[in-house]
Amino acid sequence: MTASGIKLSKSSRNLAFGLHSLFGSLAAIYILLMSLSGAALVFHDEIEAAFFTPKIDNPLAVAAPFSKLISSVEEQFPGYRAAWIHNKKDPRDYKAIYAQRGGERITVLVDGGNARVYGRLNPVLETLKNFHFDLLNAGPGRQWQGVGAMVLLFIGLSGVFLGVPYIKVLLKGKIFQSQIKTWHALAGLLVAPLILNWSVSALSFAYPDQFKGTLAKATGNDAAPIVLARVSGQSLSPDYVAEYIHENFPGEHLLWMKLPEFNSGKYKLVLQRGGHPAVKRTLRLDVGSGILTEGSRSDSSTTDAFVLGWLKKLHFGTFAGVLSKVIWVFLALVPGTLALSGLYMWWRSKRRRDLSGHESSN
Repeated sequence: MTASGIKLSKSSRNLAFGLHSLFGSLAAIYILLMSLSGAALVFHDEIEAAFFTPKIDNPLAVAAPFSKLISSVEEQFPGYRAAWIHNKKDPRDYKAIYAQRGGERITVLVDGGNARVYGRLNPVLETLKNFHFDLLNAGPGRQWQGVGAMVLLFIGLSGVFLGVPYIKVLLKGKIFQSQIKTWHALAGLLVAPLILNWSVSALSFAYPDQFKGTLAKATGNDAAPIVLARVSGQSLSPDYVAEYIHENFPGEHLLWMKLPEFNSGKYKLVLQRGGHPAVKRTLRLDVGSGILTEGSRSDSSTTDAFVLGWLKKLHFGTFAGVLSKVIWVFLALVPGTLALSGLYMWWRSKRRRDLSGHESSN
């Protein structure tokens, strides 16, 4: 009988413990690295802006065409193709071009006024981001992260199942007399909601379309994308698309553009409208048909949009400004600590079995 009154059979506990130990020991180093890199990246935007991205002198707010930004990067870095454009609104900020060559992704800073290439993002930050989000492989790396998220989800759920009986130690006030396994179980229970959120939100990042579709069906919001317009033009070039957005969506800034070569023949466009908080919405433009649709928006009142929004906020700790981010830096280290303590207990148990087998054979 557990502290919650739920009776757990010995066989079910043994099975859960065996699988928890197996997956936990196999994934321990992965979880530790994700924990450390995640904690390091909580303030990556602020660190990048303060130390690694100087402002540029552009008093007239001149904006070079997107095509010129792209060609400057591809000429400076042969073999790379521009995939994303981060079009920051402040004319003093460098534009960030995410370029790929096979599975390698780099972030290049470009002067938005004269299209002069400033250079790559700080290599430490760039490597941390590419590792944490894509396992250093911009091709299938994001999908591999999805597999890792499923493993973490199982470890988290089985950990809750196994950890509930240890609550009685806490209730009896004997926590300071406890062994490492009790501390491991109670720490796991403490951060279990976050571990489950991190794993589920990581799944939504790895398989966004499938996740959104499943969530929309589950919440009864499985409606077809809203068709906004049919964009006509002989060539839907990045410059043409940017100009179209500027003319037809007043008050909204084109913040991100994903080029169709990296998005199944469709532009992915993220528009931002000022306010507190700023409202973002995602559009998709099919190059073949010219059909422009709205996929999602941050101020949507639908249940699936609410869930997706909070999954993202809780993943990065951005729901309460600097305070929540500071807390998240420390909480992000807990899974790594659990991975190390779990690996130690597994090693100690294996060593004990090996010694026992050796003694019995003698």
